[in-house]
Amino acid sequence: KLKEGTDKNLMTVGSSIALTHPYIHGKLNQLNEVHNKNINIIIIDESLIAKSLIEGELDLAFVTNPLTNKDLESYLVFKENYGLVVSNTHPLARKKLIDTWSDLEEEYLVFYKPFINNQSTFKKIPCKKWITTNQVEFINNMIHNQNAVTFLPPHALIHEIKRGDLVHIPIDENLMMSEIKFY
Repeated sequence: KLKEGTDKNLMTVGSSIALTHPYIHGKLNQLNEVHNKNINIIIIDESLIAKSLIEGELDLAFVTNPLTNKDLESYLVFKENYGLVVSNTHPLARKKLIDTWSDLEEEYLVFYKPFINNQSTFKKIPCKKWITTNQVEFINNMIHNQNAVTFLPPHALIHEIKRGDLVHIPIDENLMMSEIKFY
């Protein structure tokens, strides 16, 4: 149920997921069809979403971890698998599967913060150094310039992968659980 604010024709949606993700576009289209309201969508840190929902600043939110507040409900709506994303000219781009972490020992890793909150495994991967950011555009730039590689689901950079600029390499399930969930 949407809050009854001062503007009855406006729905405010928060997201800790990049707004460029196709999942977000699809859900916004569904919201338009069902509620027929104007939509204000904002990026917000996942740690602030529950409070913003309870205080009525948000009508709903997209997150990658279920909200644990007793006054809120979370529903799993989408799942996809992580993989290693590299430039098409990177030496790892020829691999069909990441089956050992030793391939990454000489790499700089850049992590998308909303997707690694509960993935402490990522930070244990042997690498030169790692960076955490909440900006997919920054990650894309780092990969294109071969300054880093990243772990993301393919939809996060789908256009670049489809064009062949970037390569998404699956992770062997024996190395780690590679699923990201959307709520």
